[in-house]
Amino acid sequence: MSWHKSFGVMLLAFALLRVTWRIVNGWPKHDVKHPNYEQVLAKIVHYVLIISMLLMPISGLIMSGFGGHGVEMFGLELIPHNPNPENPQKSLAFNQGLAEIGKTVHGITANALLIALGLHIVGALKHHIIDKDNTLTRMLGKK
Repeated sequence: MSWHKSFGVMLLAFALLRVTWRIVNGWPKHDVKHPNYEQVLAKIVHYVLIISMLLMPISGLIMSGFGGHGVEMFGLELIPHNPNPENPQKSLAFNQGLAEIGKTVHGITANALLIALGLHIVGALKHHIIDKDNTLTRMLGKK
């Protein structure tokens, strides 16, 4: 679990950089040849990807931190563990309600992220294989 949390914190840092980059550079222009429903679906999938890239690690931090489990990043303690005085092997929640909300959001966001990622991959392959357009090459940064 410590590796999971460590990578989650790292991914949050990368997600913040990605969101900042997206805000500064804007969204790529849609190819006007694509039907309107594809443009709307692409926009929804992109927003779900961006939002879930942020919500996933933040909800994990809330779940673990408020649950008293603490958060470390490769051995560096970011949020301290709160051991139960009666049984130091177990954690005592700082706020069980917020920890449960974090857990729920973490689970829902994981499913949303997987669905959006799958749709993103299917869409990219559809454009590349069926439509034979330049969407995939544009995604890879080529003009």
